[in-house]
Amino acid sequence: MRKNIFLGFLSAAILMVLICASPALAGNADRIEEILGTPQGIPVKEFKIAAKRFEFTPNLIAVNQGDYFKLKITSLDCTHGFKIPGTLIKHVLKKGQEEDIVLHARDRGKVGFECSNFCGIGYFFMKGTIVIE
Repeated sequence: MRKNIFLGFLSAAILMVLICASPALAGNADRIEEILGTPQGIPVKEFKIAAKRFEFTPNLIAVNQGDYFKLKITSLDCTHGFKIPGTLIKHVLKKGQEEDIVLHARDRGKVGFECSNFCGIGYFFMKGTIVIE
Protein backbone atom coordinates (compact mmCIF):
# COMPACT_ATOMS: atom_id res chain seq x y z
CA MET A 1 0.00 0.00 0.00
CA ARG A 2 2.76 2.47 0.98
CA LYS A 3 4.69 1.57 -2.15
CA ASN A 4 1.67 2.41 -4.35
CA ILE A 5 1.15 5.73 -2.59
CA PHE A 6 4.85 6.57 -2.96
CA LEU A 7 4.80 5.68 -6.67
CA GLY A 8 1.69 7.79 -7.15
CA PHE A 9 3.32 10.83 -5.53
CA LEU A 10 6.52 10.26 -7.50
CA SER A 11 4.61 10.04 -10.79
CA ALA A 12 2.69 13.22 -9.98
CA ALA A 13 5.88 15.07 -9.08
CA ILE A 14 7.60 14.05 -12.32
CA LEU A 15 4.55 15.07 -14.33
CA MET A 16 4.46 18.48 -12.62
CA VAL A 17 8.14 19.08 -13.37
CA LEU A 18 7.62 18.21 -17.02
CA ILE A 19 4.53 20.41 -17.32
CA CYS A 20 6.14 23.36 -15.54
CA ALA A 21 9.45 23.13 -17.40
CA SER A 22 8.11 22.72 -20.93
CA PRO A 23 6.99 26.33 -21.60
CA ALA A 24 10.23 27.70 -20.17
CA LEU A 25 12.37 25.47 -22.37
CA ALA A 26 10.41 25.96 -25.56
CA GLY A 27 11.74 29.47 -26.18
CA ASN A 28 15.43 28.80 -25.49
CA ALA A 29 16.17 27.69 -29.05
CA ASP A 30 14.62 30.93 -30.33
CA ARG A 31 16.48 33.14 -27.85
CA ILE A 32 20.04 31.86 -28.12
CA GLU A 33 22.28 30.03 -30.56
CA GLU A 34 25.81 28.71 -30.42
CA ILE A 35 28.34 30.09 -32.90
CA LEU A 36 31.25 27.89 -33.97
CA GLY A 37 34.39 29.98 -33.72
CA THR A 38 34.58 33.68 -32.92
CA PRO A 39 32.86 36.07 -35.36
CA GLN A 40 35.35 38.35 -37.14
CA GLY A 41 34.82 42.11 -37.04
CA ILE A 42 32.02 41.86 -34.47
CA PRO A 43 32.55 42.81 -30.82
CA VAL A 44 32.29 39.75 -28.56
CA LYS A 45 31.78 40.20 -24.82
CA GLU A 46 33.61 37.71 -22.61
CA PHE A 47 32.47 36.26 -19.30
CA LYS A 48 34.66 34.06 -17.09
CA ILE A 49 32.71 31.41 -15.20
CA ALA A 50 34.02 28.95 -12.61
CA ALA A 51 32.27 25.60 -12.27
CA LYS A 52 32.60 23.75 -8.98
CA ARG A 53 30.44 21.55 -6.78
CA PHE A 54 27.59 22.65 -6.80
CA GLU A 55 27.59 26.06 -8.45
CA PHE A 56 28.53 28.24 -11.36
CA THR A 57 30.19 31.54 -10.37
CA PRO A 58 28.82 33.89 -11.49
CA ASN A 59 25.48 32.24 -12.09
CA LEU A 60 23.85 35.30 -13.68
CA ILE A 61 25.00 36.74 -17.02
CA ALA A 62 23.34 39.82 -18.56
CA VAL A 63 23.66 40.65 -22.27
CA ASN A 64 21.72 42.72 -24.79
CA GLN A 65 19.60 41.38 -27.61
CA GLY A 66 21.82 40.92 -30.67
CA ASP A 67 25.04 40.56 -28.64
CA TYR A 68 27.65 37.95 -29.41
CA PHE A 69 29.33 36.75 -26.24
CA LYS A 70 31.82 34.14 -25.11
CA LEU A 71 31.54 32.10 -21.94
CA LYS A 72 35.00 31.03 -20.76
CA ILE A 73 34.14 28.27 -18.30
CA THR A 74 36.70 26.44 -16.15
CA SER A 75 35.89 23.50 -13.91
CA LEU A 76 37.80 23.81 -10.66
CA ASP A 77 37.24 20.43 -9.02
CA CYS A 78 35.97 17.63 -11.27
CA THR A 79 34.35 17.01 -14.64
CA HIS A 80 31.20 19.07 -14.98
CA GLY A 81 28.95 19.85 -17.91
CA PHE A 82 27.26 22.90 -19.38
CA LYS A 83 23.96 22.71 -21.21
CA ILE A 84 21.10 24.97 -22.16
CA PRO A 85 17.90 22.91 -21.98
CA GLY A 86 15.71 23.09 -25.07
CA THR A 87 18.74 23.55 -27.36
CA LEU A 88 21.56 21.40 -28.68
CA ILE A 89 24.11 23.38 -26.65
CA LYS A 90 25.99 20.94 -24.43
CA HIS A 91 29.68 20.87 -23.44
CA VAL A 92 31.90 18.76 -21.18
CA LEU A 93 33.94 20.81 -18.69
CA LYS A 94 37.08 18.91 -17.74
CA LYS A 95 38.87 19.80 -14.51
CA GLY A 96 41.39 22.61 -15.02
CA GLN A 97 40.60 23.15 -18.72
CA GLU A 98 38.91 26.29 -20.03
CA GLU A 99 36.01 25.69 -22.41
CA ASP A 100 35.06 28.59 -24.71
CA ILE A 101 31.42 28.75 -25.78
CA VAL A 102 30.42 31.53 -28.20
CA LEU A 103 26.73 32.43 -28.19
CA HIS A 104 24.44 34.87 -30.00
CA ALA A 105 21.59 36.46 -28.02
CA ARG A 106 18.81 36.50 -30.61
CA ASP A 107 15.74 37.45 -28.59
CA ARG A 108 14.92 38.97 -25.20
CA GLY A 109 14.15 36.79 -22.23
CA LYS A 110 15.76 34.51 -19.68
CA VAL A 111 17.74 31.44 -20.69
CA GLY A 112 18.65 28.91 -18.05
CA PHE A 113 21.80 26.82 -18.07
CA GLU A 114 22.79 23.88 -15.90
CA CYS A 115 25.38 21.24 -15.21
CA SER A 116 24.94 18.20 -17.44
CA ASN A 117 27.36 15.84 -15.68
CA PHE A 118 26.42 14.27 -12.35
CA CYS A 119 28.93 15.48 -9.76
CA GLY A 120 27.13 14.63 -6.52
CA ILE A 121 23.82 15.13 -4.74
CA GLY A 122 23.88 18.93 -5.15
CA TYR A 123 24.21 18.58 -8.93
CA PHE A 124 20.51 19.33 -9.39
CA PHE A 125 21.04 22.83 -7.98
CA MET A 126 23.99 23.70 -10.25
CA LYS A 127 22.19 26.21 -12.46
CA GLY A 128 22.47 29.71 -13.81
CA THR A 129 20.65 32.25 -15.97
CA ILE A 130 21.49 34.35 -19.01
CA VAL A 131 19.29 37.45 -19.12
CA ILE A 132 18.88 38.92 -22.59
CA GLU A 133 17.64 42.52 -22.38
